[in-house]
Amino acid sequence: MNRFVKFSALSWLLLFFLLLSFPGRSQQQQPARFLSHSVGHAVFQEGGVEAIIDAYNTTHGTSFQVEHVYYPDYPYEWDNYPYDYWNLWVNGACDSGEPYIECLDTMLERYGIIIYKHCYPGAGIGVDPEVPDISSPYKCLANYKLQYRALREKMDAFPHKKFIVWTLAPLHRLATYPEEALRARQFVNWVKDEWLFEDGQPHPNIYIFDFFNIVAESDLNPSQGEVNCLKYEYEQSHNGDDSHPNTAANLVAGEEFANFIIEVFNDGGTGGIEGKDKKGVTLVYDSGLKMISLRGDCKEKGQLFVVDMMGRVQLQCPRASGSMPVDASHLTQGIHLVVYFNSEGQQWVEKIRVE
Repeated sequence: MNRFVKFSALSWLLLFFLLLSFPGRSQQQQPARFLSHSVGHAVFQEGGVEAIIDAYNTTHGTSFQVEHVYYPDYPYEWDNYPYDYWNLWVNGACDSGEPYIECLDTMLERYGIIIYKHCYPGAGIGVDPEVPDISSPYKCLANYKLQYRALREKMDAFPHKKFIVWTLAPLHRLATYPEEALRARQFVNWVKDEWLFEDGQPHPNIYIFDFFNIVAESDLNPSQGEVNCLKYEYEQSHNGDDSHPNTAANLVAGEEFANFIIEVFNDGGTGGIEGKDKKGVTLVYDSGLKMISLRGDCKEKGQLFVVDMMGRVQLQCPRASGSMPVDASHLTQGIHLVVYFNSEGQQWVEKIRVE
């Protein structure tokens, strides 16, 4: 048996035990808590989120649970924009003696996943001031980014908990104007493509549910409706400016949201398994190019696998190295593990989400 075949067999054995040791679907997990106001509640209720998760539990023998709560609420203002989550959780305006402004740390004593979103007025993003201010409730890209960076650091402090952050809810075309709607999409793109990567650190317990791109118009010249606004077919009224999505939207988004929650429950990649370790190898997935790259001390060829959360190998590259990116364009949608073994039998694991 030659050296490569021996390494291949060892790799499969290590991968098998790695998957067995990865916190899995059968473990009892703390429930998820969904913090939102009207739009989130409508998706949760009309979209049948609980029913979909219950059906999954029956089929798969799991006990995943998620509950919705209006948050924040009295005695706080009925606002849940980036400033407000920063103000409550980072700036100390929360009070664990009040259930609707509870602090994040005590909430996480009872919940394994915290999900939060912003009401649709959060998409009403104004022009940036000359000097951004993290402590300002003014809605603009510069302030939002400062507040999100502070929230990212806050969530990093709880590596064994998971967080799902919704992208913005778009405004009705009659409730906004093109420049404002474009800024909403720009913030969504920043959250999806830069927020979790700009500091060069892993944030494996933070997940992005892209609600905006489910219900917002992406066509630059649609036959009906306006780009970057709530899709025409998802409007409550074509004459009024109510930005609440209709039942059709909630049904579509509810199913995607429920399946996303299930994926996050099933993903055991939180706390302890990171892509950067040992000799300094980092596994990087480029969602735009659909490529996986190895960076760092990885000149020698090793084996790279991509495994879905059911343990099925989706991609195998027997001679991966830092000099040659791996084509990942055929991967199915969902959360995957990228597993790399070097010639010494060391392994690196990184969680990626393919959309």
